[in-house]
Amino acid sequence: MADYPAFVSAQQLTSPQAYSDVYDRTNRFSFRPPPPAAGADISITVPSGVYWDVNTLSALFTAGAGVANRLVGFFVKNQDGQTVYTYQTTTALTANQTCTFTFSEDFATGMQTPANSGLILCPSPKPYFLPGWSFGTVTGAIAAADQWSAVTTWVEESLPPTGE
Repeated sequence: MADYPAFVSAQQLTSPQAYSDVYDRTNRFSFRPPPPAAGADISITVPSGVYWDVNTLSALFTAGAGVANRLVGFFVKNQDGQTVYTYQTTTALTANQTCTFTFSEDFATGMQTPANSGLILCPSPKPYFLPGWSFGTVTGAIAAADQWSAVTTWVEESLPPTGE
C-alpha cells in the first residue's frame, strides 16, 4: 500500500472522484434515532465498518415530577465499554423542568448553566469514533419518569482507507 497521503500531480487530478482520498469515501448526514425509554439515557453506537466524526448530538430533556437534582452530561465509550470521555453539568435541573442540550465539537468553552426551557450548548470531543464506540447522555439522578426526546445527531461517516 502506498504511503498516505499519496502525491497527486495536477494533470492526474481530473475530477474529485479521481482523487483517491478519504474525502471521496465520506458521507455527512443527520438522523433521528428513536428516543430511549423513560428513565433511560441516550446511547448511540457506531456501526461496524465505518468511522464517525460526531458533529452534534441534540435532545430535549424533560424532568418528571419526582424531586431530584438531575445533572446532565455527555459520554464516549470505546468498543470495550470503557469510558474515554465524560462531561457533566454542575447545575441541576429539577422536577418538571425541560431543557434542550446540544453537545457539539464546535463549542469549546465551558457548558452553560441549564435553565428551565433553555437551550444549552455543551462541549464534546473532536476525534473520530471507531466502529463499536458509543456516545450519548449520562444523567445523574435520572428518575423513572424523566424523558429524553427529539434526539438528533449529525455525523460525518467515513469508510476506512482503501486496502485496510
